[in-house]
Amino acid sequence: MEKVFMGWFYAAFIIVGPTLLCVGLWKLCRYLHKRMRCTVETEGEIVAFVPGKWKKPVERGVSHIYYTRWFPVYEYEAEGRRIRRQSKIPMLALTEPEKGAEVLRYDPRHPERFYIPGEFTKMDWIVTGMLLYVGGGFTALLIYGVISWLTA
Repeated sequence: MEKVFMGWFYAAFIIVGPTLLCVGLWKLCRYLHKRMRCTVETEGEIVAFVPGKWKKPVERGVSHIYYTRWFPVYEYEAEGRRIRRQSKIPMLALTEPEKGAEVLRYDPRHPERFYIPGEFTKMDWIVTGMLLYVGGGFTALLIYGVISWLTA
């Protein structure tokens, strides 16, 4: 019975550690890639919001209030043409948020790619750091265990 438990424990380390580490590295690389490529600053505008399919219930006394994920649609001038793109980063609100001007950056080689300064929040940094820390720790223990098993 103990061998079965230890087998599941080792399998969890083999799967969880590298997976968490890879997800953390992916998030970090995606953010840095967007920030390095999107260098041209321009004035954009939020022209519409597309509601997401997911709603989050929040209990307020007896009734529930549902927050909706709103995906902003940005319109901006790049390389002499007007581009309209929907963001992949949602806003969570009860009703449709306010439309208005927004400063953004785009990639001069691919003007359809854009980046909103400040879209990677403190919480994103904390989550990415925790994924890297926990995944790195699990992976280090996994490597230590494999090395000690091979040398025994």
